[in-house]
Amino acid sequence: MNYFWMIIKGVMMGIANIVPGVSGGTMAISLGIYDDMIYAISHLIKKWKNSLKILLPLGIGLAIGVVFFSYAIEFLLSQYTLPTALAFIGLILGGLPILFQEFRAAMKQKRVNLNITHIVVFLIFLY
Repeated sequence: MNYFWMIIKGVMMGIANIVPGVSGGTMAISLGIYDDMIYAISHLIKKWKNSLKILLPLGIGLAIGVVFFSYAIEFLLSQYTLPTALAFIGLILGGLPILFQEFRAAMKQKRVNLNITHIVVFLIFLY
């Protein structure tokens, strides 16, 4: 059953990859699988069986999401441009609180406070 949910999460990541401005990585963080996915990729050689248990279902789901939903996204963009664009903006903005929570948790875990360097780097990349 876990493989089924990993495929579904992969489909969601695939859909996010075809949506302009939305990242599959952001979706992975939202779905709570980012750390597992990065661990599986970085240990692909040493622990290939465990890595494949994570990456194979995700890869299948990603392929399904990209192939089957790219037509739907194209149709929605051509027929319902404004509502579709607003939905994309909502997906982008909706992912920000999750990213901010992850950022705060990482900062707290490393016992680092937000400083001017962080803000300057953020503003440079925002620009």
